Amino acid sequence: MRIDKSYVCMDGPQDWIGYDFLKADLYTDAKEPMELYVEVRDQQTTDYWTRVNYTTVAPRARARSSSRSSSSTWARSRGPADARLNAITRLVFSIPTSARALFVDNVRLERDDSPQKAVFDGLWPSTSARAPAP
Repeated sequence: MRIDKSYVCMDGPQDWIGYDFLKADLYTDAKEPMELYVEVRDQQTTDYWTRVNYTTVAPRARARSSSRSSSSTWARSRGPADARLNAITRLVFSIPTSARALFVDNVRLERDDSPQKAVFDGLWPSTSARAPAP
């Protein structure tokens, strides 16, 4: 999709449970990196202070952008931990009005599988971190 000096939004019920990242492929031919604002609303959103607000930068040329949907890496008034991920109602991408066009492609949710890759034989779960008796 192409964003020209404004914003685009996707309205409708969405279930983000089980996903860790909101990702998108970005492209701009602007001479400088471009600010990109991402807003996520859920069924409990009533104003700015009750939605997730995230600001990032779209670098010049083609790039991938990633935002964690379940951690404090979002710049926010309300964090993803507070958002009802099974009741998302709106996703917004916004650029400054003075900016050149931003192309957003392949918007997707992804899971973080790195914790499973860190598991090895002999690793004790944190809930029962007792070593066996000698």
